[in-house]
Amino acid sequence: MNNENLTIAEQLTAVNDVKHEIKDALVDKGVDMTNVPFTEYPLRVKEIQGDGVEQNFLDFANGNSHITLPKGLTRLRPFLFNPQCIEIWRVTIPEGVTSIEWGSFTNTQIGQVDFPNSLVTINGWAFENSSLFGDINLGSNIQSIGTDAFVGTWVQSITINRPPGSVSGAPWGATNATVMWTG
Repeated sequence: MNNENLTIAEQLTAVNDVKHEIKDALVDKGVDMTNVPFTEYPLRVKEIQGDGVEQNFLDFANGNSHITLPKGLTRLRPFLFNPQCIEIWRVTIPEGVTSIEWGSFTNTQIGQVDFPNSLVTINGWAFENSSLFGDINLGSNIQSIGTDAFVGTWVQSITINRPPGSVSGAPWGATNATVMWTG
């Protein structure tokens, strides 16, 4: 059905139905949603059992220009973002995340990522064939980057606050990127 043909009341009912589906999915994962307003649903992601975010939960992120992942995460799981998230311009990863697993952003249309200083590891193929572009800035805690972490991306430069050559494998698959060491 075309949304243009729906009345305002029908559109509001559809939005309300989606809101309840998201809430039910979170409750099914063991998250207490008592008295939680819809605007705070993303904050409840960290309560999903495990130390990462469930893959399908972030399907709803499509259409947002800037997503900030919730505090409390320690790693980003494989295939965290659905490859259909085509309209996300920027993702901010919070402090506390130490690892980005393989495939977390593979085949996504996410343009830029703000990395936390707490980040220690970016596994191979983490951003494979994503639309990641521009400049990447990594902090002094980064210890390991998988050989093909940025293969198939549009990254132009990677700046690392570490001594030259202290993280092996540069440019980690980003064949057109310049690597700058600032530590």
